[in-house]
Amino acid sequence: MFLQRNQFYWRKQLALLLIVALVFGSFSGVIAPQKAEAAPGDPLPSWASKAVLWLKADAGVTTAPNGSTTNLTGWEDQTGKVGFQVQGTVGYQASGTNFNPVVTISGNNKNLAAGLKNYLSGNKQVEYADGYAVFKGNGTVVGSVHKMKDYGVAVFGSESNYLGVGNGVSSTYYMYSSFNSGTAKARHHFTGYDISRSPANVSVNGKSDKAALSSKSNPMPTSLEFTPMIGGSNGENISANWNHYNGEIAEVILFPESIATANRSKIEGYLALKYGITLNGGQSDYVDSNGIPFWSKDANTGYGYRIAGIGKDSGSGLEQKQSKSQEAEALVTIAAGKEIRNSNKDFASDSIVNDKSFLMFGDNNGATTYSKDVVNLKLKRMDRVFKFVKTNLADQDVTLKLDAIGTKPISLLISDNPEFAGKPAALPLDSTGKVTINSDALNHGSYFTFAEGDRITTAPGGVNGASLWLKADEGATSSAKGELTDWADQTNTNQFTVVGTPQYKNDAVNFNPAVTFKNTTKATQDPNEFLKGDKEIQFKDGYAVFKQEAGTVVGSAAPRRGGYGVGLFTGWSNKLWVGNGVLHTYHGFPFRDANRYHLAGFDLANSSDSQGRLDGSPQTMTKNKTINEITFTPVIGGTFGGGNRNNWDHYKGDVAEVILFPASKTELQKQQIEGYLALKYGLTLNQGKTDYVASNGADKMWTAAGNAGYGKRITGIGRDNGSHLLQKQSKSQEEGASVTIALGNEIKTTNAENTNSVEDLSFFTFSDNGGTIKYEDSIKEIQQTQQHDLKLMKREFKIQKTKWQDADITLKLDTTEDNPAVLYYLVIRDAARTTTELVKLNEGKATFNSSKLGNGYVFSFAKVHKDELQAKISGVQGLTQDSYTPESWATLQKALADAKTVLDDPKATQEKVDAALPVLETARQGLGTWADKVRAKVAEIEGMKKGDYTTGSRKELTDALDAANKLLEKTPAASPTELGQALSKLDMAKVALVDLSQLRDKEAETTAENLKADGYTQASWQALQDALTEARNVLNNKPNATESEVKAAKDALEAARAALIAVNKTALQEKVDKINSEGLVETNFSPESWATYQKAWDSAVAVLNDPNAKQAEVDEALKALETARNGLV
Repeated sequence: MFLQRNQFYWRKQLALLLIVALVFGSFSGVIAPQKAEAAPGDPLPSWASKAVLWLKADAGVTTAPNGSTTNLTGWEDQTGKVGFQVQGTVGYQASGTNFNPVVTISGNNKNLAAGLKNYLSGNKQVEYADGYAVFKGNGTVVGSVHKMKDYGVAVFGSESNYLGVGNGVSSTYYMYSSFNSGTAKARHHFTGYDISRSPANVSVNGKSDKAALSSKSNPMPTSLEFTPMIGGSNGENISANWNHYNGEIAEVILFPESIATANRSKIEGYLALKYGITLNGGQSDYVDSNGIPFWSKDANTGYGYRIAGIGKDSGSGLEQKQSKSQEAEALVTIAAGKEIRNSNKDFASDSIVNDKSFLMFGDNNGATTYSKDVVNLKLKRMDRVFKFVKTNLADQDVTLKLDAIGTKPISLLISDNPEFAGKPAALPLDSTGKVTINSDALNHGSYFTFAEGDRITTAPGGVNGASLWLKADEGATSSAKGELTDWADQTNTNQFTVVGTPQYKNDAVNFNPAVTFKNTTKATQDPNEFLKGDKEIQFKDGYAVFKQEAGTVVGSAAPRRGGYGVGLFTGWSNKLWVGNGVLHTYHGFPFRDANRYHLAGFDLANSSDSQGRLDGSPQTMTKNKTINEITFTPVIGGTFGGGNRNNWDHYKGDVAEVILFPASKTELQKQQIEGYLALKYGLTLNQGKTDYVASNGADKMWTAAGNAGYGKRITGIGRDNGSHLLQKQSKSQEEGASVTIALGNEIKTTNAENTNSVEDLSFFTFSDNGGTIKYEDSIKEIQQTQQHDLKLMKREFKIQKTKWQDADITLKLDTTEDNPAVLYYLVIRDAARTTTELVKLNEGKATFNSSKLGNGYVFSFAKVHKDELQAKISGVQGLTQDSYTPESWATLQKALADAKTVLDDPKATQEKVDAALPVLETARQGLGTWADKVRAKVAEIEGMKKGDYTTGSRKELTDALDAANKLLEKTPAASPTELGQALSKLDMAKVALVDLSQLRDKEAETTAENLKADGYTQASWQALQDALTEARNVLNNKPNATESEVKAAKDALEAARAALIAVNKTALQEKVDKINSEGLVETNFSPESWATYQKAWDSAVAVLNDPNAKQAEVDEALKALETARNGLV
């Protein structure tokens, strides 16, 4: 290498180190111990395995407070190779760039030793050939502790007109003039410098270029060896030295060789996402630590501006939980969770669940003025459109925040097309420009932008002038442990300080959140869980929604002089009170219900006529002294009584919303407020006698007159921008409520998680007739044919729609624990009750378009009943197999198995149940007992003909019959075993019967033929006579003949009959007689013809005399004789 390595050289360097320490002041701490091989914390990413130095401000730092600022006291090298010591004063900012920390260095001056005041010095030499740094500032980011040949080393040296790397030799360095001091100071960049080849490669925010040598005659080495310094370089007092650093540093990574291309892509993707820097102007892919893209330049052409996002990649040690592009004109911040925090570290680890998961977006560089029409929403949107890219993300709440919110309302628009054609989702931003949404609504490849519309003043029920408005679904934040950290007053009057650990519950009341207080201190003490305001307000009229065990919902930050704390909505002595803190001065009404949430109201209309309302119903007030308006600094969760023993108790219970006014409201205004709160929290107003009025004072969500007889458990969904209300799912909080409604195709855990929306002043409500939830009425399952009775719920619900635009909704019934499980139906009837439709429920739920439920329609629920089938099955299961015949038992078991399948099927219709019942009953009735079996067998045998069997075998059967009959008449009844044995003997005796019928029939048939002996050959005739004799012998003389003997006799008779040979010699005899009568004389004929004749004559006479001659022989003899006679000459 180009550096000297002799012992003298290193002794000189150590001496210089001591001089540096003396010149630049004493060490502010001990040099961090050098680690051998292991890096701090987790193993290094694969792409960093060859790194020789890795400093990142979000890991390995130690700090100390310094007034309103923070000082860095230590910074660990993640490779474990170099220990660093802080010299002078180095600062630290927890949120320096893209919510990630930075190390700040200031106070350094130019390039001489005297100007180097604040920096970090390393303790071990490294070799550098390639690397990256993330910084904003001027001067040398990484230098050398020791002077080299002429002055110090510089890596990422930002001079006035270039970014350089030099080896400390005069006029020997690379310079990249496209990155000057103005650029370096303007914002954070990540820069890469690879000097392993000449010319050196430079990368600025992922865009590659070449650096030039300061002098072609002075080539740079391909690597440098030096002991690193962060924030300057030791050039002693050489005026040519590199300038020391002033600015911010977020990360430094150095390598001893050129970084492989694949690893370079991983490093740049990591740095770009972490620091909100658009990689290569949107012309490069972002890849994770496995080299897999999570942002593709080709797939997102046109949307490569201001790329930012959140993500987790454990392979790079990255979990970026909050992000905003650091590019110019960036407007949008994204965060994992429900709020924007000060820094990435303020989020809990694993806020993003899945590893290698990302939610990215970039924009099209459109204008940010609201100039594009969104026709269906009557809004104006930005021309700038953003595109989401989602990779492996476990869906969760994310928050988007838009900068520069004006006076008009802004909505986040989400669409599957960049023109936002159709009807895009529109979610209103709050007053700070934020909106929280579940990421399942942010599909991969979807688009978003922001739209502007006339801002509707938001007030509870549209009633302005509140002095305090706290609602747990807006402005409340919590820690990872669920502890309340802030609760913003929607009137912006008070700033509350949270004391203790009130708990924030996301799903407390009707899918909306609430805050829980559990004070344990006595009334004479200060509360220990509360929120304390900072400004006085006046109260004369107001409401609270709470579930109260005891104590004061709203109190005061100080006691009244001579009295105690203010108490509003205070539970004490089975009443709910309002008191001004003056001794014995309070008004109240009876109240004691800690089981559910209530809406309570007090109006100090005048000093002697205060009013109380509970769930919209006027209450009879108890009044102790007069009370005018109350002026106090509010406390939520207790009241400060100054130790007075008469002080109100501190609060135990939940609070969902508090609304206070300094003046009384009109009756219509009260209805607007109560209508807003009742719909939101699922509360029934005034026992169904009061209309639910929208914020405009004209539209009605629900009317008492239109729903006469249906005033129980009023609930519903809807939107009222005037109240900032968007209730997307709801279930009445009244006792006995059983039906939940949700906008969309599923019921989410909380209202906020349901990302569906409806038009402003659009409401869908229902209420019931007070009927029980017992299924005691009936309705036909098959309406067309009026077949199969279902059990119908006695409770019926009625629909009211107000300006409702039909959309998919989900209804869910709280079903009972039916055993066995049964199928439920939603039963819908039109307003005139002329048509009925049944919709099957799946696990108690049904999703359908709300057009099925017209305005004024009623609905109820029915279910399949299996009681009779279950009882029949139970009865059959109680039977004993031994009592019944196997055949009938097998038939019953099949019917039972089929019936049980239907019984156990939760989706079985009533039609199936009704079909299974008669099959089982028929099989049950068809069961046969052993006695029935024996009785039937006896009847069968007794019906047989006696003469058809041998006498001996018949006797065995008769004995078995007698024994069976005796068993049938036995008292007590014979056992199944005895009857089974008797049945077996009957079957065996029947099988053992020797059947004579076939033999008898054959013998009778043969005898009836009346055959003659002379018509057959003697042998065949004799064989037939022998067979007949044997057959008659068996039939008449052998009572114990065996089956084989009977069969042999029958077979022999059949064979002999078939073997009879018939013979007719008449023609032959006549011919012989005729010739004989002719008296023929031999001498009259020639010798030859007479010889032939004589031979034929002799043969004919022999055949005539042969008793066994066959017909063929007779015919042949006749023919030969005739021929010979005719041949005589």
